[in-house]
Amino acid sequence: MATNKEYRDYILDNLSLLDNITCKPMMGEYLLYYNNLLFGGIYDERLLIKRTITNQKYHLEEAIPYEGAKPMYLIDDVDNREMLRDIILDTCEGLNIDKKKITAKEAEKELAKGKKEAEELLKDPDKLEIFLQKLEKKVKVLPVVGGTFSIVPTMISLVRSYVKKEYTEIPLGTIVGIISALIYILSPIDLIPDPVPTAGYLDDATVLLLCLKVGAKDDIEEYQKWREENKRNIA
Repeated sequence: MATNKEYRDYILDNLSLLDNITCKPMMGEYLLYYNNLLFGGIYDERLLIKRTITNQKYHLEEAIPYEGAKPMYLIDDVDNREMLRDIILDTCEGLNIDKKKITAKEAEKELAKGKKEAEELLKDPDKLEIFLQKLEKKVKVLPVVGGTFSIVPTMISLVRSYVKKEYTEIPLGTIVGIISALIYILSPIDLIPDPVPTAGYLDDATVLLLCLKVGAKDDIEEYQKWREENKRNIA
């Protein structure tokens, strides 16, 4: 069922609190732009927007715009103009953040940069423990980015177990890589300066994912199994 022009005009009228909204027809449906940024569309007389980490807080239902397409968020209450404005502004903020994410090559460079500091921390258990405690405080306020940061407490626990010689079935290079990634997460300086804190968190997530990709993931999973078998809580 294609969207008729009356419904299109109805939606555009309800979006009138936002300047620079434009609409382009596409195969009987309509694409919606804010400041030339595509944020969603009108499909089968439904207002759908792209999913971003900045609009997850609205807890919108997912819907498929057309067969074979990626899920989008459905806005049911299209008469609430203030809410529409806020959701779309947050959505566009998230889309701009996605464009700014660091590349894998940049993340690899940052991971390598922290290895020397990681090696120095391993030589000083007291200094390392202070670092881990500071990191634990930051972890408590980290947002959910695809669940990426959920593994950080386990990484911290692994480093502690290694230093205490409770668990040493892991290559030294992997431990150094893990600490290097944790150093970047704690660092107050991000590759992408941005007034939106989430952009920096996405940098952290990219570096963390690279650390897992280059080999740490399997070793962390083995540590998790060891901890479960020995009934060890994260510490």
